[in-house]
Amino acid sequence: LARVPSFEARIRPLFEKAQFLSILGIQMNRAGEGWVESTLQIQPHVLQQNNFVHAGVLTTIADHTAGAAGYGILKDNEHTVLTSSIHINLLRPAFGDSLRAFGKVLKAGKTLTIAESEVYAVNQGKETLVVKATINLNVVSIPPSPIKQE
Repeated sequence: LARVPSFEARIRPLFEKAQFLSILGIQMNRAGEGWVESTLQIQPHVLQQNNFVHAGVLTTIADHTAGAAGYGILKDNEHTVLTSSIHINLLRPAFGDSLRAFGKVLKAGKTLTIAESEVYAVNQGKETLVVKATINLNVVSIPPSPIKQE
């Protein structure tokens, strides 16, 4: 899929402004209409007790990447998408050098968008599918922020 700069410019702030993603190290790689790819360099702070990537990290990258794909197709800046349900299949333990997530919209609606994500563990250049997720995204209005931004 070809990257589309206008979609990347619209979606990149979703990754940059989400502080939790910064803590984990998740970054948007590229994007186009209805799809987003993100990456994570595997570091010790994302591992569980047996040195596999923690399931919470895998779920987060799958969810946020699919959500960003859903957000990218919205027609205005007054709405966003929020996950209403997620079905995640953790197919095998994740380990290696990095993770690559690919999220895409399956069906977009006025109030509900269905998206999916696949997460691959990359180990010495070889990719292995570790997560397959389906995410339901509610389209909601963005309220004014109650928190002062500094």
